[in-house]
Amino acid sequence: MKRERVKATFFVLGEHVERYPETVKRIAEEGHAIGNHTYNHKYEQLYGSFGEFARQVVETDKAIERAAGVKTRLLRAPGGTHRNFDEAYFRALDEAGYIVVDWNVDSGDSRRIGVPADEIVANVKASRLSERTVVLLHDSSIHQETVKALPDIIRYYRAKGYTFAALEQQASPVVFPVADSIKWKRDMPTAAETAYLQKHGASGRLAAAAPEARPANAHAAGSPTEAGGRFGAPAPAKLAGEVRKRAPFLTESRQLVVRKGGIVVRWEPGEYAIRDGAVFVPVRTLAKGFGGKVYWDEKSNKATVMVNGTVLELEPGPDSIRNNRIMLPLRGALAAFGLEIYRMKAGNAIREIEVGPFRTIA
Repeated sequence: MKRERVKATFFVLGEHVERYPETVKRIAEEGHAIGNHTYNHKYEQLYGSFGEFARQVVETDKAIERAAGVKTRLLRAPGGTHRNFDEAYFRALDEAGYIVVDWNVDSGDSRRIGVPADEIVANVKASRLSERTVVLLHDSSIHQETVKALPDIIRYYRAKGYTFAALEQQASPVVFPVADSIKWKRDMPTAAETAYLQKHGASGRLAAAAPEARPANAHAAGSPTEAGGRFGAPAPAKLAGEVRKRAPFLTESRQLVVRKGGIVVRWEPGEYAIRDGAVFVPVRTLAKGFGGKVYWDEKSNKATVMVNGTVLELEPGPDSIRNNRIMLPLRGALAAFGLEIYRMKAGNAIREIEVGPFRTIA
C-alpha cells in the first residue's frame, strides 16, 4: 500500500493491539486510519450482552490509544451488524459517539483458510460497483494471499476511476440494514451499560481530549454537504443554500410514515408539509425517531442535531419555521444522516416512505 500510495482503515482487536503494539503504531505513522473491532472477536460474548460488548469496546479503545496515540470513533462489528445488531445496539453506540461501519464488497478472503489470490480478486471484480465502496479484507498471518491480491484490486478500482481514502474521511458510513430478527437472545442494554459507554467510550474520551473541538456553524435551507472532521469524526454536515423568498408550506390530508428497518416515524396531517413539491418534516421528530438528539440554544437561536454520528448545526431563518418547529426537506435531512429513500408509496390516506443506508448502485 505504501508503494501504491493507498490509505486504508485497519479495524483492530484489542488483544492483538496489546500483543503487537509496534504494528499498530506503524499503521498510524504510515497514515492509515484505525478502528475498533472489539477485544476478542468472540460472538457469544459480544452479542449475548451489551454490557460485555461495551466493555470490550472501551478496553480496545484504551489499547489503541496506548499503542498509537489514536482516539478513534470508527467501529466494525465482528461478523458485521446484520442479525448481530438490533436498534438498541445501534442507538447505544451512536449515543456514545461511535461510527459503525460495515462493507459493500466482500473479498471472500476469510471464507476458509488459504483462499487463493486469484479467487479474492475475482470476488472483488464480481461485486457491484457503487459510488462509495468499502472492501472487506483481512490482514492476519494466515491471509498472505490477500497481500498478493492487493495490487490487482488496486489496479482494478483505479481503472474504474476510483480513488482511495481512509474511512474516517467519510461522514456517511456503509452500514447494513437492521434485520427483522437477530441470532441472539439477550436483554436490552441497561441504563448503567449505556452510561458506562457514553462516559468511557468515544464521546467521553474525545470531549476530554479536545473540549475546544466544536461543530462549525451552518445555515438551514438547502441540500447537505459533508466534510471530514478531527480525530476521525465527521464534521457537521452543512445545510446551506441561497437566501431567497420561499414558497409557502402546504398541508396534506394524508398521514406520513417513514420506515427504517423496525423503526417507524409518523406524522399526522398538518404535522409535516409540502413546499415546491418536496416533503418537509420537523427536524426534532425525525431525529428522535432515529434515536438522535436535538438541542436548542435560545441565546444563539441555533439547534444542534446528532444522529448516527453526524452533527448538524442549524440556524433557521423565518421561512424554515412552521408552528414553532424547524422544518427540513426530508430527502436532504436523510442524506445528511447517511440515509436515502428506497421506496415511496402514496395512497389516499397514507404516504409511506422506506429509507435505509446508502446502497450500492450498478
